[in-house]
Amino acid sequence: GGGVFVFGQASVGGGLNVVAHNTIVDNRVASEREARNEMAGRGGAIVADATKLDLRGNILWGNAQTDGPALARLPGLTLTAAYNLVQELQARPVEGPGHIDADPLLTSEFGLRLGSPAIDAGDPAEADPAGPGGTAAPARGTTRADLGAFGGAGAAFLPVAQTTTAVEPAPGVTSGALRLWPQPTHTVLHVGGLGAPGTVELVDLLGRRVLDADAPAGSFTLDVSGLSTGIYLVRVSGSGFSTSRAISVM
Repeated sequence: GGGVFVFGQASVGGGLNVVAHNTIVDNRVASEREARNEMAGRGGAIVADATKLDLRGNILWGNAQTDGPALARLPGLTLTAAYNLVQELQARPVEGPGHIDADPLLTSEFGLRLGSPAIDAGDPAEADPAGPGGTAAPARGTTRADLGAFGGAGAAFLPVAQTTTAVEPAPGVTSGALRLWPQPTHTVLHVGGLGAPGTVELVDLLGRRVLDADAPAGSFTLDVSGLSTGIYLVRVSGSGFSTSRAISVM
């Protein structure tokens, strides 16, 4: 996913992952759809699979991908949703009450301008923080919850850092050249597209290195049969190059 990737059950709350009051905007997925990787090229805003996901009070706007909708729902997803602002809602429906499809009129700090349709558009049972004369900044309008990161009970100003990083193409391998298949995998992971030898390591979502090996130029295979089910980052690096991609082990 360009913005959010959700895979696997949460450890609390009955296994339900909750994404609430986020402003997920202007993300891009540039990779092309691949037959061996059903996640590639999809979900400029959110990609979710093998999980139970509850979406409420979010803004999904201005995201782009090469295939499908900005909210990519893979076959293993159980989705509930309510009171979200979702672009192209009529063309790509999201089930649930209270959704709207209209320009959220965001400020440069991703807050809501006066007149935004996201003001007071949240769940009627949910309130923004109270303040003098009504609601407290950064929320707007009445005390009914706004949509997005500046709405709901936890609405607060946070510093926003915007950074642009330029990355030169690597001589050994680029993220577009690196190929990992099958996806998801069970026992063996094939790695291809390396123009020069290097090393490969797999890191779990807690940042722990769970596997490392030499990576010859061309293609090779890794035995992942001993890994637990989950998402891992495959990091390939060498002299003057480094790239990484996510895989799922089932």
